[in-house]
Amino acid sequence: TEQECIEGVVRLQTIYDNNQYQRDRQYAPTGDQLDMLWHSIDAGEFGDTAKQSEFYTANKAVKDANPKP
Repeated sequence: TEQECIEGVVRLQTIYDNNQYQRDRQYAPTGDQLDMLWHSIDAGEFGDTAKQSEFYTANKAVKDANPKP
C-alpha cells in the first residue's frame, strides 16, 4: 500500500540519517596511514621493540633499498 511505501521510505531515511558519521569520516588513504605508522615507530613512539616487528623491518628494507632522491 501507499502507507507501507511511505513507512519504508521513512525507515530508510532514518537509517541514512543515523549513519551520517560514516559518510563524514574521511581518513587519509591507507598508504598514507601506514606511512604515518612507520614514521611513528621509527621515531620510537611505540618503544624500541616495535622496530623488531615484521611490519617495521619489511617496510624499512623497502625504504632503505629505495631512498628518496
